[in-house]
Amino acid sequence: MGVGTGSPGSPRLILNLPIFGWVFGSINYNQPTSLVAITDSAQTAGATGLKSMIAVELAGLVTFVVLFLVNLKKRKAESRLEASLAYKYQVQENVIGYEVIFPIAFLHCISYTITYIFLLSSIGLFINKNSDIANVTKIIMMCDVTVAYVILFPLMVIYKTFRKIRRPARVFTREPKDQQIKNNTENYFIMLNQQLNK
Repeated sequence: MGVGTGSPGSPRLILNLPIFGWVFGSINYNQPTSLVAITDSAQTAGATGLKSMIAVELAGLVTFVVLFLVNLKKRKAESRLEASLAYKYQVQENVIGYEVIFPIAFLHCISYTITYIFLLSSIGLFINKNSDIANVTKIIMMCDVTVAYVILFPLMVIYKTFRKIRRPARVFTREPKDQQIKNNTENYFIMLNQQLNK
């Protein structure tokens, strides 16, 4: 029984070979098996799925960047008198949240996108009769950089959490104009006191 031939009357099982090889890495792919069959439709579906996942990863990263820039712009304009204290506080919390999440989202996007690209480029190798499926699977497993995300994710969360705790809180005032006048008045009397005591 050859690879992908299947037994008469039995349904063919279409498998994602890279994931299958990662889960069952001890399987000897040099031996014929009826469980492995890659058809043209399976190849097309696999490629379409990988392209879709790459698009989702990139779209998510772009969304985070746009939201961060929008809130950053709002924070720069928050000194307007018509802005309420609650609005200023919410914008500041949004910016802090995106500062924490963005590096994690960026790492997730990079690691998974690179892995998806390797998987996408390997589809042709699996349907090539001259390819050594065992070696191809091992190469794909070595190129799976999502492991870096799994390892670095908790470390980044811990680092970002402690950094946020140590960062001094930003104080907002309801009347920034009055606060500015108060500061200018205090500075004036300090300078006057220094001149009189010379």
